[in-house]
Amino acid sequence: MIAPLVAVDNSDVAFIVLLGAPGLPGSEIVPMQNALIYRTSGVSEEMVQLNRALYEQIHELLNSTNLSQEATGERILEFHRLAWQALGDPSTERFKESEDALKKRLPLLTSPWFKMFLNYDPRPTLKRVSCPTLALGGEKDLQVPPRENLRAIESALRLGGNLNFTTKELPGLNHLFQEAPTGSPTEYEKIPQTFSPFAMAFMLKWITDEALPY
Repeated sequence: MIAPLVAVDNSDVAFIVLLGAPGLPGSEIVPMQNALIYRTSGVSEEMVQLNRALYEQIHELLNSTNLSQEATGERILEFHRLAWQALGDPSTERFKESEDALKKRLPLLTSPWFKMFLNYDPRPTLKRVSCPTLALGGEKDLQVPPRENLRAIESALRLGGNLNFTTKELPGLNHLFQEAPTGSPTEYEKIPQTFSPFAMAFMLKWITDEALPY
């Protein structure tokens, strides 16, 4: 998100490399992200849809009020409780687990950054990027789904008249560009590889062949 913002305002930037970068607004990415992570974890489709509805309410809340972070967090927990009541799930244990997980995420969900992320559309900035650009996504990236976001990045660059860009989905890699079994964020700290050698080699070749001679 940051590299294009810097590139359009600084002619000294020779090229940029985007790794797992969003090409769509966060309000579109977050529902996709949550659904992919939930389904990979084996969560029911009913819970996937409950979570989607919850994030729609959170987005509306963040844009329609100026509540404190604490008050915003209380409203989010209220949305969660009402959603579970509507679901009619009698399992108190399941609800408690879900609520506890949500409470751990409240500092993020109520932060100024999250509101910005939901509302920020990277495409107008990407249209203004004129320097050589490489955008890579991991095939198993569940946080920033590669197909939709790389397509949006490519479209924005093309519409802006950028003549030197490459977008590529790299097989078998997660959001951190590790070789991963499923791409779930729960795997990140368990994978000994910090960054795929293949991804590193791909970047180096592009910089050498496409960016530096430009």
